Amino acid sequence: MKKKLSVAKFGGSLLDIEGKGFPKILKRIKELKAKNIVGPIVVYSAPMGCTDALIGIGESYARAIQVPLDPVFTVYDRIAKIHVKGSFLKEAQAEIASYKQQTQVALASVNKRFSGNLKAKVLTLGGELAMSTLAEYILKSNGVDSCSVSVHDWPIVTDDNFDDAAPNY
Repeated sequence: MKKKLSVAKFGGSLLDIEGKGFPKILKRIKELKAKNIVGPIVVYSAPMGCTDALIGIGESYARAIQVPLDPVFTVYDRIAKIHVKGSFLKEAQAEIASYKQQTQVALASVNKRFSGNLKAKVLTLGGELAMSTLAEYILKSNGVDSCSVSVHDWPIVTDDNFDDAAPNY
């Protein structure tokens, strides 16, 4: 017997910088969880504007202008304070701080060009991975069993054309 598995993707327009879309996201995930034996698998984009901000920061580093990551990571902290409950808040903040530090380390490697693998790393660490980790804590603190893929197990495999990548199986 085949099991049904749903995959849901929540983009930046629903993931606004105030976290107003999270009640809808929680509701939808709970609905999918109730319908299926397993899952759902949920994919998150960075909150609205965060990818553009990270690109701007990376391009500044390419011009030897170090711009702080605070505007991006303040968004995650604000969303966490609104939607992560109880003891999960400190855990979420610690993991988000780790992603900020890893993003900062990646930015420190920028030398005249913000492109390729380095750009992908900054956008992933400061965007999708940080958001998916935060979402995991939001779900857990709202009674929804959840886990996320660690940065070390990140399963996306593509060629090295990061602005227009093709799957590399």
